[in-house]
Amino acid sequence: MIKPCKHPDKNKLIEYILNSRNNYTSYISDHLKECEECKKLFASLKNILIKSENSGLAPSNHTADRIFNHLNKQQNIKEKSRINSFRQMILKPATASLVVLCVTGIFFVYNYFKILPGTEKISLSLLQNNGTIFHENKIIKERTFAVNSGSITTNNNSSATLSLNYFFNIRIVENTELFIQSAAQSRTKDGSVYELNFELKTGNIFAEWKDHKIRKNITVKTKHADFQPIGTGFILSRKNNLTRLAVIEGSVRISIKKSGDTYIIKSGEGYIISNTSHKIRINTENEVRNFNTLFNKKDSSLKNAEKSGAKAQQYHKKKNNSETNKEKNEKAIKNKAIDEMKNEKKSMQRENRKKRKEMLKNIRSSKNSKS
Repeated sequence: MIKPCKHPDKNKLIEYILNSRNNYTSYISDHLKECEECKKLFASLKNILIKSENSGLAPSNHTADRIFNHLNKQQNIKEKSRINSFRQMILKPATASLVVLCVTGIFFVYNYFKILPGTEKISLSLLQNNGTIFHENKIIKERTFAVNSGSITTNNNSSATLSLNYFFNIRIVENTELFIQSAAQSRTKDGSVYELNFELKTGNIFAEWKDHKIRKNITVKTKHADFQPIGTGFILSRKNNLTRLAVIEGSVRISIKKSGDTYIIKSGEGYIISNTSHKIRINTENEVRNFNTLFNKKDSSLKNAEKSGAKAQQYHKKKNNSETNKEKNEKAIKNKAIDEMKNEKKSMQRENRKKRKEMLKNIRSSKNSKS
């Protein structure tokens, strides 16, 4: 048997208090009845180790405040994390929905205005002109003028070319009045469509559509009919009570106002409308040649100016040639005189050398005779 110590240590007392069975249990109980010192230590350890409603250890005020503050902070952090997680759960889907809604709205508005017909007006520009061209009785200059409505007028011996972005050109000859009713670009789901409406009051025009892939809706009106080209080039004339069409390329749809009849006129064909109307055969090369003759016809004043300018240019050319010839002659005479002077100088030098040689020879001969 293990020999017990006189006073049990704290560990053995703690085991005894916690009802742990060991070899020292009976000894400790007997020792506590006799030893006052161990009895006090036992009582203090028992107060600490054994729970009871009346035997708790109260912390200091400072420690209690620190504990309560820490617990409050932890509670606030938990509540904030719960609130933030709740906000994220709600705000993330809401933000995504708002972004999708905005993008959808922008796309809808863009496509709505994109397909809205007649939203954009377009202008025809004056590419070139001969003579004087008027728009609403005001003189216009080439490459500085664009128009989408109004009347274009040419005088005697004057011509002009109106263009829409270089893929649709209208050439106008002298004594022509073309009224532009409207020029717009309509947008649809299938793409852009150019809407052009003209009225030929009098004169001749040559309309050409360069790019056949571009969709168009062109109408040229006269007193007698409406003309709608179908990817084409055509010449249209209006004079007094006569309208004449010559299709150069493609085809043109004619709607007769008086009878309401509609015809398709193809390339190499023409149509004359007056008191009576009928189809004709044409020579496209002759039609184009005749139109170009009228188109390139210039004002007599311009021709006179060109002639006078050519004469003046020829006169100045002759004058310049005569001046250059005169300068060349003077230079040649001068060079000839210089050459003659050089030759005279050389001949004089040769004569002087001869005279010196003769003098030296005479002097030598006289010396020899004396000796």
